[in-house]
Amino acid sequence: MKGQLKQGILKADNFKYPERYIGKDRDKIVYRSSWEYSFMTQFLDSPSINVEGWNSEEFIVHYRSVDGRMHRYFLDFYVKFKAHNGETWNLLIEIKPYNQTIRPKMSAKSSKTRKTLNSEVETYKINQLKWQSARQLCKQKTMNSNEKWFFWVLHEHHINFVPMRLLKKNSK
Repeated sequence: MKGQLKQGILKADNFKYPERYIGKDRDKIVYRSSWEYSFMTQFLDSPSINVEGWNSEEFIVHYRSVDGRMHRYFLDFYVKFKAHNGETWNLLIEIKPYNQTIRPKMSAKSSKTRKTLNSEVETYKINQLKWQSARQLCKQKTMNSNEKWFFWVLHEHHINFVPMRLLKKNSK
């Protein structure tokens, strides 16, 4: 199934824990990649995930892009959960392919055209501006509340490993 599933819509009521979804429409939860699908189904199906609520593409961060204008950035996920120490954590999560999380470069062996490289550089710059704004928002929200706010960029190398271990219920 890997690589076959690209985009679609989930209905929360088709899963074990639909009440965890706190977005606007539980019948139209959008996913834009198989990685997003895998990530969100764990929130809807796993009894061991300590999630109080989550939504998909509803949390907005404003940022100034390379064109100098303000834009809206819709995060892939907002997740609220209780950490093992009892603190409330709020996570803003973006899921991207690994190659969009690193600075693009042209190597001697590369078959990329200059146009492709320029497009990758532009995407990288825009992503960096979005992520900088998301990190700054989390920092402000943490300073102004009793809850912790974090921004994570996840990619295929750790999407099913790191986050879910952190979100698991404490097994004392």
